[in-house]
Amino acid sequence: MINSALVTLQLLGLAHKIFKIYMNIVKLQTQLDEIKTKVAQDSEYATLSGLNMLPRDWTIQPYVHLVKTGINPNVNEDTNMVESFIFDFEVKIKKHNVDELNCDCTSSTSMSAKSVISESEQKPLASWSEEEKSALAESSKQSSNIEGLCIKKAEIDFFDILHDHLLKEESEL
Repeated sequence: MINSALVTLQLLGLAHKIFKIYMNIVKLQTQLDEIKTKVAQDSEYATLSGLNMLPRDWTIQPYVHLVKTGINPNVNEDTNMVESFIFDFEVKIKKHNVDELNCDCTSSTSMSAKSVISESEQKPLASWSEEEKSALAESSKQSSNIEGLCIKKAEIDFFDILHDHLLKEESEL
């Protein structure tokens, strides 16, 4: 009975985590749709985009350029066992990779994910290999959709910058 209740609580926790990730994606997608609509209302952008002739600086096709991962264990002082890891991800996104020239426009985002270790799998920090920690970090990055969220955020930032540029260009005419 207790094991069944524990499994139910773990599943509810997982469902809540998935729901939060989904809501973050929906929120970012809504922001992205709004800024894309604003940019598309610029007649020059709309024309050049329709002709597939956007200038290099206006092209936005973000991709993950680099991910740095920090691994921070949470050790229970009484038992000296690792109860969880907090992974800090620093993600650098480049604006596009449309030609051989290096794209200098980047966006950096930091996000964290926590991985709780079940009681049966807990062990002292010294017993955790680098491979185990790296695999757990990768799993946390994937399950939290870190790269996807960072790309959405960067895309919003890039379109905001482009929108500001178009407005400035328009006001100078």
